[in-house]
Amino acid sequence: MQRDFIHMETCTLCNGKFRFGRGIYDGRRVAKWSISVCRTCEIANQDGVVPSDRLVEHLNAQGVEVTYNDRGWIDLPARSS
Repeated sequence: MQRDFIHMETCTLCNGKFRFGRGIYDGRRVAKWSISVCRTCEIANQDGVVPSDRLVEHLNAQGVEVTYNDRGWIDLPARSS
């Protein structure tokens, strides 16, 4: 009997693992930032992501211009339509 393979991604924000594929998507890829974000972090950071050194360094390395909202946090890019 063949075992079903479950693909897991690592959330860039919390470093936790989440299922991503075969009809189960517990997070999303943020293509503009070249990261993956779990559903929990996406919901918890709807008003912006606290700018950790690691995230800001990653975004700078990707050539992403880091802009801060009124709270001084970084807004996650919207989901593609």
